[in-house]
Formats: sequence, structure tokens, C-alpha cells
Amino acid sequence: MNKILIALCSASMLLAGCSSTTQETIKINGELEETIEVHSEYVDKGVTYPKDKYELIVNGGVINTILGRYEIKYSIYTKEGELKKELHRFVNVVDTTAPSYELVTGKSYYVGMEYVASDFFTCADNYYGNSELAISPQKVFFTRNEAKRIAFSITDKSNNGASVNIDVVPTFDFYKLAQSVSYNVTRNSADVVGTYTTIRIGNDIGQSKSLTYYEDSGSLHYLEQFPSSLGTYASIQISAKFGEFSTANVSYHVSDAGTYSAGFANIDATKATANISQFRSTINNLNLDTSKMLSDCNNHINDVLSNFHTYMENTMHLDIY
Repeated sequence: MNKILIALCSASMLLAGCSSTTQETIKINGELEETIEVHSEYVDKGVTYPKDKYELIVNGGVINTILGRYEIKYSIYTKEGELKKELHRFVNVVDTTAPSYELVTGKSYYVGMEYVASDFFTCADNYYGNSELAISPQKVFFTRNEAKRIAFSITDKSNNGASVNIDVVPTFDFYKLAQSVSYNVTRNSADVVGTYTTIRIGNDIGQSKSLTYYEDSGSLHYLEQFPSSLGTYASIQISAKFGEFSTANVSYHVSDAGTYSAGFANIDATKATANISQFRSTINNLNLDTSKMLSDCNNHINDVLSNFHTYMENTMHLDIY
């Protein structure tokens, strides 16, 4: 009985051994799709295969300094050169790093003058050149001598962005501002009471314009001349301290061969229109009717106001407030 059992067991083991096969393992190591940051080192994990039976040929590779999607192909051949299996891996080289920046220090900023981003900070990107970075805003003007925060954005072509907030208290220096916008600038000695800076906007007799800043009082004076039937020519001058144009003084002058007539009124020069109903006083050397002077003044005041706004806001980059 025991001999029979042993024989049966031996036969069973023999049959099992004859029917078993060795399972071959051919697989890619790691992920089929991988992503790395540009400039990062890429180490290929390769494939697993029976090295005693097959040979591996790898085609393709990864350039870690250039953005893109790269394919690596693994071909496994028998020793006789027959293709056994082909595997593929894709590696994405991407840029997810935002541009960096460094603030500029020790620089002064002035009201009305033009500045660009490089006046406030320098920037760099891990992949793109500075000319390929989008910076907003591109130009900055300080329109008032008040504290202001400028919110810059820096974006690279991979849409990575950085924000830069700059807090500045600009200085109001009309002489510097005048030099930046006009070649025709005059200025009295700083030691003289009543010093002023003047910009000549036009030079035709009877049609000139000028903008004057009296440094000791901090007041701006915009004057515009025009032909007038009341004399050789007339002029309107808008005067106020910078930032106080809602209570501006208006003077209207008529000139004729060395004599003149003058009227004075107050208007809100922050508005685009005005109508003067009366003058505070009149020096009537030309023996002119005040009503005619008022009519002539009102016929021109809105054009002068419009030109004043345009020049102050577009050329001087100053708020009228």
C-alpha cells in the first residue's frame, strides 16, 4: 500500500514539472509619461528584460534645456535579431517657474516724468530672455505728489507670472519736469524771491502759450494769447497752486500798444467748461466796456480750459485737481 502511494506521488510531481514554463518579464520601469522641469537632470529608468536571452536598443532621448515632448523607444531583440517587443516612454520638459526680480534701490522719482519697469526692478527668467517677458504696465507717470502703489506683473511665455508691488512717494520738481518735456525752459536764480520756471509752448505774437511755475509759492500759471477785436490781442491766464485747481484764479487781459485792460474772476478749472458773469476788478486804461470784456473772455475761456487740460494731462502728465 505504501509503495503504491509513493509511486503515485512521484508520477504527479513529474507531470507537474513537465507542464510548467518560465514566465518572461519584459516591462518598462517607471511611468510611461513623465514630466520634468526645464534644466532639471533626467535619469532614464530603462526597462526590465531577460538579458541572457535578449538585447536592448534605445532610440531617442531628452534635451532637458529645451521645452518639448520627447519620445524614448526601447526595442528588445532576440540574439538572432528578431524584434521581440517595443516599448515607448514620453518625457515632457516643462517650465513652471515664475520670473524672478530684484528691486532697484536709491533712486528718486518725480511727478510727471516717464518711468519704465527697469527704473523700479530688474528681472530674469529661468528659460526665456528678458525681451520675451511681458511686463505691465510698460510706462509709469506719477500725476500727483502723493504716495502711490504701482502693481507690476511679469509673465513669461509659459504663462508663469510674478507680481511686483512698488510703493513710491514722488517729488514734485517742476524744473526737472519742464526740462523733460520742452527745450525752451527759463528759470530765475534760486536765490531770488519769486523764482519761476517758464515753458514757452508757442512763440507767435498774439497767439503764444506759456506755463509758468513760481517756486516760492508753488503756483502754476497757464496763459494763452489770442487775437481780439478789443485790442492788439487778449489773453486768459489760469492760476492756482498745484492740486488746488478747483479754486483757480482767472485773469483776462486786453493789450493795445503798451496799455491794457484787465479783469479777474474765480473758476473751477478741474471742469471742462466755465462761464464768467463778472470780474472782481477792472483796470480800464483802454476805456473798454466790462460787458464786452466778459463776452470776449467767455468766447475763449472754454477753448483755453480745453487746451489747459490737454497740455497738463497729456504733455506734463499732471492731474488737474
